[in-house]
Amino acid sequence: MPAVIRKNPLAVGVDGCKAGWFVVELDHQGGSAFDIFPDIGTIWQQVSKTASLILIDIPIGLPEKGTRACDMLARKVLGKRAASVFPVPCRKALQALNYRDASKINCELIKILVIFLNRLIL
Repeated sequence: MPAVIRKNPLAVGVDGCKAGWFVVELDHQGGSAFDIFPDIGTIWQQVSKTASLILIDIPIGLPEKGTRACDMLARKVLGKRAASVFPVPCRKALQALNYRDASKINCELIKILVIFLNRLIL
């Protein structure tokens, strides 16, 4: 069992990585620890009843088509760090059988809205 999860963490931050899930824990005294977990279920089992906050870096709400306005505006606010806001696929692309088809579906459904939003915020 990874040592990162203590008895009563204040907050647990979670982000996906190649090895699974990168976890940062902050305790009530200002201490921190980190570790990598193989799956989100293990993290949930260990912290869901004790952590005050579980902060997972995943997009919530995939669009039916187009790009989410919140992502476009976040990129504008972040300036040089805009690339840290990654694009999410449209919902229909997730139904594709392979990456190539998903990419094609996504490109077809987002290109019109991207042009519109770029004109709107630039």
